[in-house]
This record gives sequence, structure tokens and C-alpha cells, in this order.
Amino acid sequence: MDQQASQAKRVSTSGTSSNRASTAKRSSTNVPKAPTSLDPNAIIANHAVLTGIHTISVAAGTVIHPHARIISTYSAVDIGPGCIVSEKAVIGLSDLSQDDPEGDLELPEIIKIGQNVNIESGTIVEAAEIGENTLIDVDVKLGAGSVIGKNCTISACSVVPPGETVPDYTVIYGNNQRRLNKSLQSTPVILDIKSKGHEKQLNVLQRLVPSNLAKWQ
Repeated sequence: MDQQASQAKRVSTSGTSSNRASTAKRSSTNVPKAPTSLDPNAIIANHAVLTGIHTISVAAGTVIHPHARIISTYSAVDIGPGCIVSEKAVIGLSDLSQDDPEGDLELPEIIKIGQNVNIESGTIVEAAEIGENTLIDVDVKLGAGSVIGKNCTISACSVVPPGETVPDYTVIYGNNQRRLNKSLQSTPVILDIKSKGHEKQLNVLQRLVPSNLAKWQ
């Protein structure tokens, strides 16, 4: 009898654990699908996440990788043409309690990502705007309401505080050190080489990343 009771208890415990795991899995995937405006030439991976209540717009040629997250809970999101949003990158505000515990920040109506912006893996973008041709490297945090200019480079693991404005052609590196990229600013041929490099990368990704636009429309 004791052995039978022990076996029954193990079966019951196993069933409870299985139910909990199943419930947790359903909860993690039960996120509201955002309203969208998607160009037919955009590439959005099946395992990307577009969630929220405001419109998410994605322009032609942009590639959104698997497991990237676009969140429109507090603001609409407008991603310009030719952008790259890498795996595990996040665009949008998900939790204001961290960046704006006092409720002092003025939230943008639209988070705007300019043309040919490259957002690398693990980066969190809560900025109001990123200018064209800017590179945001891996594991960067752009605080809520910040504004990043065009042709900037934000190096890996950098943090831009909430509400801060970063001028055009700025390079952020090291322990929040900053300089102007005067070569890029004053030499059009260097900017052209950079643009062609981005275009080549984009062309490769457009062929490699399977798209499932229908899932988000």
C-alpha cells in the first residue's frame, strides 16, 4: 500500500509540474499582436515579436531578425527603409518604472528609426528618434526619450541616459566617452563606402532571413 501511495504521489506531482510548465508556456506566448503597416518588401522573421496597442510601421527593405521585439505599448513605432534589427534587440518602451519612475519624461507619440539604421543584438532602444545611417552596437541601452543623431556610432555596451540628445556624427565609446567623427562628417567618399557596406550586408540578410509578413498583418 505504501509503495502504491508513493507511486500515486509521484504521478500527481509530475502532472502538476507538467500543467505548470504548460501554463507558463501559454502565458509567455500570449502577447497582444500590434496593429501594423508593413511594406511588402520588408523582411520580418516568423519568430520576431510585434506587440502593443499602437501602430508599428516597417518600410521597404528593412530586416527584422528572429527573436527581435518591437513594442508599441506606449508609442507607435516607425522603422524606416533599409534598417537591420538583429536578434534579441528590443525597440519600444516596455517598463517605464525603470527609466521614468517619477513620470517626468514626455513620451513621444512615435518612436522613429531613420533610414539604414543598424541595431545590433541585445540592444534596447527606448529612444524617441535615431537618425539615418547610425550604428547601434551590441548590448547598448538607449534611454527613454533620448534622441540619437544621424551617422552616429554607439559602441557595444554603451548607455545613453533618458532624455539625452546625441548630435550627428557622434561616436560613443569606452566609459561614455564621446568624439565627433570628423572624417565621416567632412569626407563624402567615406560616408559612401559606409553606405555601400550596409547595403551589401542588407542584401545578404534579405536572402538569408525567411520572412512571414502575413503573420503580422
